[in-house]
Amino acid sequence: MHTLKQMDPKLYAEVIRKQAQVWDDLIAAFTDTWDRLFQPLWTAENRVSVDDVLADLAYGRD
Repeated sequence: MHTLKQMDPKLYAEVIRKQAQVWDDLIAAFTDTWDRLFQPLWTAENRVSVDDVLADLAYGRD
């Protein structure tokens, strides 16, 4: 605490502001990486319609 009493108040405020900014940037970077880690790389696309499936099922019955 002795050193803080000798520090310029404006400089101290700037140091605290930059420290908070670094923490915010780190949290944002880790959160973004964490979110991307659990997102699927691909998604399934439904290319077959229900009508096609029902028509295939009914094909052998006729």
